[in-house]
Amino acid sequence: VSLQETFQRKELWQLNNPKAQAITKLIRKTICLDLQPYCIVEDKGFTRLLNNFAPNYTIPSRKYFSTKVIPLMYDTIKAKVKYELDQADFLSLPSDGWTCQHTIQSYYSLTARFVTQEFTVKHVILQVTHLPESHTGHNISKFIYEALQSWEIPHEKIYAVLTDKPANLMAAIKESNLGDKHLPCLIHTLQLCIQKKIFREQRKASDATAIF
Repeated sequence: VSLQETFQRKELWQLNNPKAQAITKLIRKTICLDLQPYCIVEDKGFTRLLNNFAPNYTIPSRKYFSTKVIPLMYDTIKAKVKYELDQADFLSLPSDGWTCQHTIQSYYSLTARFVTQEFTVKHVILQVTHLPESHTGHNISKFIYEALQSWEIPHEKIYAVLTDKPANLMAAIKESNLGDKHLPCLIHTLQLCIQKKIFREQRKASDATAIF
């Protein structure tokens, strides 16, 4: 090993170094794709791995990732999705809510389905929001309104809003002035029909058994 190579190995890369930026982007992808916490950049095993394969690379702090790297990626991806939404002629917007079994926290989501100018079907998640307050029609309507405002989606571009049919969601759709766009989820409707049919048959069987 030459003296020059020894110094090069010990020289730390600046954050704007192309090689350092490439590694930072890979860490960013790891955090997002694997749903890793920001503190992974401080884990001993993770830092040892990077120090072994890239000794010239200084791992940025988790604050750097949480305040700069990830937000920048979010803005970049949102701009790309926004452009695709703007180019689409019409959008179908499925919306649903669910509760996490582990934390008992409730969330609502709004997604978009559309066909691009190249006739490619796209499906993107527009917004997922924690909804700690009561799931009233007004609160859900507020979530839908804020999501549409955030993405600047005009009413005339919405072809359909797809949901199941609980009373609070129906009230939310009506309050959002999307009643004329609403379509019930076909799969959920079929599920309800099947469940009711099975329940009725089970009840008939129970009644018949009770006679004897």
